Amino acid sequence: MPAEPLSRRQIIRLGLGVGVGVTASTVLGACGGDAGDSASSGSRELKLPSFTPPRELPGTTISSFPDVAPAYDAYPRPPFKSVANPPITSGKPVTTFQILFPAPPPPVDRNPYWQEMNKRLGGELRPTLAPYQSYGEKLQTTIASGDMPDIVFVEPGQNAQAVVRTFKEGAFTDLTDILGGDGVKKFPNLAQVPTASWKHAAIEGRLYGVPKPLNQLIADAGFAYRMDWAEKAGMTSKPKNADELVEFLKALSGNGRWALGAMYPRWFLMMYRAPNNWRLGSDGKLVYYVESDELEPAVQFINKLWKAGVFHPDAPTQAWSPQAEDLFLSDKVASVGGNFGSHFGRRGTVGNFRNAHPGVEIGHLMPMGFDGGKPAIFQRQALFGQFCIPAKVGKDSARLEELLRVLDYTGAPFGSEEFLFMTFGIEGRHYTKDPQGNPVAVPQGPVTEEIGINYFNQPSEAVFYFPGVPGDSVAAQKWVEEAAPNWIPDPTWGLISDTNNRKAAALRQLEDDYLLGVATGRRPMSDLKVWRDEWRKGGGEDIRREFQESLERSSG
Repeated sequence: MPAEPLSRRQIIRLGLGVGVGVTASTVLGACGGDAGDSASSGSRELKLPSFTPPRELPGTTISSFPDVAPAYDAYPRPPFKSVANPPITSGKPVTTFQILFPAPPPPVDRNPYWQEMNKRLGGELRPTLAPYQSYGEKLQTTIASGDMPDIVFVEPGQNAQAVVRTFKEGAFTDLTDILGGDGVKKFPNLAQVPTASWKHAAIEGRLYGVPKPLNQLIADAGFAYRMDWAEKAGMTSKPKNADELVEFLKALSGNGRWALGAMYPRWFLMMYRAPNNWRLGSDGKLVYYVESDELEPAVQFINKLWKAGVFHPDAPTQAWSPQAEDLFLSDKVASVGGNFGSHFGRRGTVGNFRNAHPGVEIGHLMPMGFDGGKPAIFQRQALFGQFCIPAKVGKDSARLEELLRVLDYTGAPFGSEEFLFMTFGIEGRHYTKDPQGNPVAVPQGPVTEEIGINYFNQPSEAVFYFPGVPGDSVAAQKWVEEAAPNWIPDPTWGLISDTNNRKAAALRQLEDDYLLGVATGRRPMSDLKVWRDEWRKGGGEDIRREFQESLERSSG
């Protein structure tokens, strides 16, 4: 089987564990931008690192949209070398704090991958590995100790929202003036990090780390559906508005089957052009989606579909869950939600579906405007955390440059020899190559145990590459291109709210209770007003005020 890089979602489906969180990052406007542009639109100008476009390798499809990644159908032969010399030259070990998704790896004396990593880096890597289940607690404890490793992976969404405040308190080195503009060109691989990833990594208009880039996916916006069911029901074209969607989903339901296995409320909010969490008005004021005019008609539409019987009975408790995927795989529901990682390649839900249903075609459906117009596709941030250098360490300019060279190595681009090593391991031990040059996992190989230390800033989750499945990479790219013109950001990315850090979980529970309650008829529609009031009193008004203050600081 081709050795596709395991996504974090796939790792947890395999029982290896992962948690997908939301990074605290900034984008106060759409995510377009040329090389070295400035992030503005309510924020003070931030000179972003100049962008070096990726190489146009054989079999590459370059998107016409600046924030949609290239698609690759094969790995180049031979791969190019992107780093001339080992990055560690001081002889000092490099200590790290990293998140761990698979099982703990063997110690270095019994781990050939770790040994090879040390050889390639030119020195000793000493990682502290925090399992994702306890990552947030361990990160906060590590920062509070004041004795941090040389490189620290920071992902506030992993139950560590409070660490956002430490950026502004001076815990980490401000890299804005070091990597901004042409400064990044000293580290050629970092110069190939997508501009959107840098933009979304900023905290109140400053850069404090090197992002772990993600592709600009369609967050919560993708349905994969059974084309054979649709065609049998006479639905040969995709719905273009809310009325057509009702008929489409009803046609896929009945006789012990349902169109939808989970409720997916954000999908329907996009149809009605609701805010992506928050909206920044023309008056500069923030409005939460709970208060928006779009909420009620969107929830009314979900309730209409619920009454029409297109949702599986357990759908309200199965948003993006493995149970919803299992219903799809077992022919109980016609569709499954998620991003392209679930829909393309050999792994993931649709990959497993293809194995069980050879020859059955899968269609892809995105939100359409309820009135036939454009939807508002909720943009997802282009990074999963960032690798930060503590301020105490960064005071030594020579050491700071050495650590950035390490991140330049680990962030090597697709097509390079270094990317192969960082993503797939050691050739012959962890993978071989098929006749087209694609990496193929060694059966029952020790990859998951030995390569536990490899989760750095390599862009494996920021490219369209599904080895061994010709055409899927371009198909995924085209799907995202379809969404790109209608992306809308969350304008609070990268802003700081202590109340949000403390009360986000309680407010999410409130959201589940009211939103799903009204959508299923368990609560009356008038309870949307009650929800708004409880949200404001429960901390929402304070969160708005603190985000507004943070926005003003960013604009300073």
